[in-house]
Amino acid sequence: MLKTLLDIFLAMFRVGILGFGGGQASIPLLEIEAVQTYKWMTAQEFGDLYAIGNCLPGPIATKMAAAIGFEQGGVIGAIVGLIGMILPSTIAVVLIISFFFRFKDLPQVQGLLKGIRPIVVVLLILITYRIGVRSIGTPISYAIAAVAFIALQLLKIHPAFVILGGMLFGIFFLAG
Repeated sequence: MLKTLLDIFLAMFRVGILGFGGGQASIPLLEIEAVQTYKWMTAQEFGDLYAIGNCLPGPIATKMAAAIGFEQGGVIGAIVGLIGMILPSTIAVVLIISFFFRFKDLPQVQGLLKGIRPIVVVLLILITYRIGVRSIGTPISYAIAAVAFIALQLLKIHPAFVILGGMLFGIFFLAG
């Protein structure tokens, strides 16, 4: 059990320390750890966890770290996963913020930010593509995606209501 907890901590710590760009940008790294490195779940299970995690409030990476930790090590595993995920950014925030506001206008700092932003965008595109390929493939899933896009982008319906609508549709029309 101690080895499992150490593995959970190290996996989440790596994601936490390398996950530049926030929770969504950390998801591809988390997928590598959970699916490829440790084989704690399949790619489909990871996609399902990601979908469920996005339906809940709060940061996605920490929710997924807790869920994966819980699945592997119970409540202690969830706590270890959370600590592993948030410890690097907590330390970094304390250190970086103390320097950032002092040096934010330097050309090197502005260059650093310009260099990292496109990478974060690519990470988001990759995870969206990977999960999209696994999640959308039937006519009904294309229809759901189209309705969601229209509701979110054109009708400006709050995402919480769109998610709730998708959940209810799935329960009443897609179960079984």
